[in-house]
Amino acid sequence: MLEKQITVNSKELWGIKQIANYLGLSYRYVQSLKRDPNFPKPIRLPKLNDPSVTSTRPKFFAGDIVRYCEQCRTPKNQS
Repeated sequence: MLEKQITVNSKELWGIKQIANYLGLSYRYVQSLKRDPNFPKPIRLPKLNDPSVTSTRPKFFAGDIVRYCEQCRTPKNQS
């Protein structure tokens, strides 16, 4: 099975678990990354059983996560 290439243009929605899995980090560590002011803003979808209420589980565009990681990368001449 071929995996889809994830890029800065990817529009898949990821939860914290998917982000942690993709980055090879712990769930707890990704939770702490959310405090970084540069971390992508969450998308809060309406709940299925009550569309007037948003879900408590934030989702993020995969491309925004990739872009965030690229911005965090240390330039080669500063390593």
